[in-house]
Amino acid sequence: MWPIVVIIFIMLGGIYLGIMMPAEAAVFVASVALVFAFMYQKMTWRILRHCLLSTVVTSASVRSYGYLGYFVGRTTFSHPRCYLPDISFLRFQGCFFDGISMMVLTLAIVYPIIISLGFGPVWFGIALVSLLNWPHCEVFTGVTPFVIVMISALAIITFPEIAVWLPFSMRG
Repeated sequence: MWPIVVIIFIMLGGIYLGIMMPAEAAVFVASVALVFAFMYQKMTWRILRHCLLSTVVTSASVRSYGYLGYFVGRTTFSHPRCYLPDISFLRFQGCFFDGISMMVLTLAIVYPIIISLGFGPVWFGIALVSLLNWPHCEVFTGVTPFVIVMISALAIITFPEIAVWLPFSMRG
């Protein structure tokens, strides 16, 4: 219990006394927490290696979206080809992250790009949700009906008119 109190005291005391900025306090407290974890033998070198590798994967995925934004911003594509890099990045990320994590990583960077290319926000929402619901890197039994459904979802993504027909027909 006392390590938690020490960590809270260092964090809040460092910030309120003006010794550290919040980012510096976070780094320092993370280092202190790592020392406590090793002291209480809750952290091993194997666990630390796993944590560092997952951090590298997350950072690389975020960086890849930055490169994707730069690449799409510098080139002009016709409609189906401009969304293919995002589809492939989402498929790759699906091997490591769940849907919510991919959405958090995706939206801030890809949404402005997609809107600036002339796609509608309703279509992008439908396409993103259908892509996030694809199972990634898994093996299926009885896969044929599933493949048919996913191919039809890909058709919806490829042709925005199909994707927005139902929401726009509900306007009345």
